Amino acid sequence: MQGIQVGNASSKGRGLFASKAVAAGDTLYAAGELAIAAINTAELPRFCYRCYAGSRPSTEQWYNVGQRRDAELKVCTGCQVARFCGARCQKQAWKKYHKHECKIFAKLKPKVLPEQVRAVMTFLLQRENALLADGLWSKVMSATSHVDDLKAAGGNTWMSLMLMAKAVHEYSQTKVDIATILNLICILKVNGLQLSTTYGDPIGVFLDPTLIMINHNCNGNVMVHRPDYTNVIGWPHRVSQDTAMLKLFPLRDIAPGEELTISYVDATEHVAARQKNLQTDYLFTCVCEKCNKDKAAAKGLSGIDPNLARQQATWREEVDVTLQLLKSPPFSVPLCISTLKSVIAAMESQPCFSASTDPYPRAIHELKLLHMDDHRSVDAALICALKEHLLIGPAIYTSLYYPTRIVNAIYLLQVFALLDDSFTPSPGRDPQLEHQAREIEKMGLSRKSFKYWRLRICVDTRACLLKSGLTDLTNALEMEQMSIGINDRLAVQEMLSSEVVRRQGEEEMMKLLGMDVDRWERLAKPALKTYASLQTGGWTM
Repeated sequence: MQGIQVGNASSKGRGLFASKAVAAGDTLYAAGELAIAAINTAELPRFCYRCYAGSRPSTEQWYNVGQRRDAELKVCTGCQVARFCGARCQKQAWKKYHKHECKIFAKLKPKVLPEQVRAVMTFLLQRENALLADGLWSKVMSATSHVDDLKAAGGNTWMSLMLMAKAVHEYSQTKVDIATILNLICILKVNGLQLSTTYGDPIGVFLDPTLIMINHNCNGNVMVHRPDYTNVIGWPHRVSQDTAMLKLFPLRDIAPGEELTISYVDATEHVAARQKNLQTDYLFTCVCEKCNKDKAAAKGLSGIDPNLARQQATWREEVDVTLQLLKSPPFSVPLCISTLKSVIAAMESQPCFSASTDPYPRAIHELKLLHMDDHRSVDAALICALKEHLLIGPAIYTSLYYPTRIVNAIYLLQVFALLDDSFTPSPGRDPQLEHQAREIEKMGLSRKSFKYWRLRICVDTRACLLKSGLTDLTNALEMEQMSIGINDRLAVQEMLSSEVVRRQGEEEMMKLLGMDVDRWERLAKPALKTYASLQTGGWTM
C-alpha cells in the first residue's frame, strides 16, 4: 500500500488514512486481482468472465473509444454461462476457479445464479481447493458483517440473505457450515463495492481486502477507478501501477493522517434517498457535511415554501417512475422524454433554481441519453450535456478530477464532434445531423462560438486529466483534439485568450441554455474560473 495505512476511525471502526502527504493524481493503491467478484447476471453476455473486458461499448454506445472493445466473446461450452475474450483468459479462469464451478452452473441450466451467490460460492470453492492466496480468507472473514443487526432487522432483506446462504451450501456441496456462509454473504453485502466499466456503467460487485476498510462520505476525497486499458482484450492484469485492475487515487491534495473516504451511493440523489440507501444496504446513518447541509437546506425550504418542497417531492417521484420504465422495455420513448422535459422546465423556472437539486441532475443525464439514442436529437443532447458540464458537475462533484466530470466532458466533446462535422453539407453526411447543426445556430450559438466552446472544453478537460489519476483517458481526449483540427499552440492561445471571442461565446451560450446574466454568473461562471486557474502556462493543447 502506497501512502495509506489502517487506523481507528472513531465510531466507524477501522478506516484507511494517508500515511504521508499525497497529491491529486497519485496512485494510493493498485489491485491486480479481485478477492471476490461476480458479473451481474444481465451483463454476463457482454463481459469476459476473467478480465472483465467488454464485448461492446457501454450504454453510451456513440462513444468512439468503445469501438476498441469490439470483440466477440467465446462462451464456455461446459456451462454456457461464462464467456471469455480469448483462450488465455479461459485457461487462467479454468485453473484458478472455473473448473470447480462450471459443472454446478451446467446442472442449473437454463437458470443462472445471482451474482452474490456466484461470488461467494466461487470464493468458497477456491478455498476448499487451496487456490486462495495466503491469508486472504482470514483477511476477508475479519471484516464487519453486521449479521446480528441484519438478523434483528429481519424482513425481506434477511430472508433473501438466508436463501442465498442455503443456495451456496446446497449447490457447492461445501463442508463449510451455513453460519459461516451467511456471515460471508453479509460481509459482501455491507462491504462490497460496485464493479464498473471505466466510464461508470455498473457491471457487477467486488470485494477487496484493503478497500474493504475504506469508509463512506457523500463527498469522498478518493475514488476507485478502473483504467481504460482494462477494456482492451487480453490486457495483463497484475499488481502494478501500469497493469492494475483497479486504482485508488485522491480527488484533491490530502494531508498526512487524513482519513480516506469514498461515496457508497449516487451523489446526485436527494439526501433522503441517500440516507435510506445507506441504512438499508450498509446499516448506518450518514452524518457527513454534505448530508447535514442538504438536510438543513431541505428543512429551510419546507419552512419558507412548503408548496415548493412538496412539488420537488412530486418531481422526484415522476423521475423515479420514468427511470424505472426505462429499465423495463418496451417503453414509450416519447412519453419518457416528455416527462423528463416537463420536470426540467419546471425546475428551471423556479427563481431559487439550483442545478444540484434532485431530480434535476438525473433528469438531465437520462434525457441526454435518450436524445443521443440513434442520433434522435443530437442538438437537444448537446444542450443537456452542456448543462451537465457547466452547471451540474461543478455543483455536485467539487473536485475537478472527479471521474464523472471528466467522462461527461469527453462525452460532451463527442456530441460536439457529431454536430461540427455536419455544419457544412456534404454528400454522404446524415441530413438529420445537418438539420440539427443548423438548429443550434438558430438557437443562438454561432459557428464561431461553437468552435470556441468545443476548443475550450477540450483544453480544460486535458488540463484536468494531466493533474488527475485518470491519465489513462488521455488517448480518448487526443482523438477529440485531432478531430477539432487546431493543434497549433499559437492558434489555441489566440482564440481562447481573445476577450472579444470569450464575451461573444458566453453571451451566445447563455442564450442557447436559456439563462439570464444573473443565473449565468451564479451557476456557470465560478466553474469556468476554476477551469481557467489550471491554465498556468497559458491555453495550450
